[in-house]
Parts: sequence; structure tokens; C-alpha cells
Amino acid sequence: MIEMVCDEDNNEIKETVGMCIDEMDIEQYKDIIKECNPELGDDYSGKALMEYTCERTLEELDEADKCAKEMLKERGDDEDTDKKMMQDMKKCVERRMSEERKRR
Repeated sequence: MIEMVCDEDNNEIKETVGMCIDEMDIEQYKDIIKECNPELGDDYSGKALMEYTCERTLEELDEADKCAKEMLKERGDDEDTDKKMMQDMKKCVERRMSEERKRR
């Protein structure tokens, strides 16, 4: 999926995912994001996170994902936290893409 989002031909999807990240409350996860993605810096905007993500290899993204899941587990967060965030993201992207199609 990340290859599709990062494909330059799908820039609209990439921008939409970035906007959805901006809508999400990621404040409680910033420490995990920073720990598992040390090269990211301090910009947690959707645009910055998407640019960072699209510059990484699949292996790097997989390692960061494993790191985040482990940190969530250590923190006592429910295993479904990651799944819920992805479901929320999917709903947001679908809503925004549908709104965009209606405007055209």
C-alpha cells in the first residue's frame, strides 16, 4: 500500500493521507514516532510524515513499525490501538476522496 501512496502519479492520495494525519490526535504517540524514526526531526505534520515515509525503504518502515508496536505493548496500550488508527485513517481517506469526487 505504501508504494501506491508514495507513487508520484498518486500525489492526490499522498496529500489526502497527509491531511488525515493532521486531523488525527497523534500527540500521545509523538514519543513513539520520535523513538522509532529518529531521522524524522520535530515536524509531525502530515506532509512531513508522508515525505519522511516515502523516503524510507520498506525494510526501514517495517523496522519502525515493529518498534512502534513493541513500545505500544510496553506502554500497556491495547493490541488493537494500531488497527484502530489504521481504520480511522482509512475512513478519513475514503471520506476526503469522496468529497473531492463530489466537488468535481
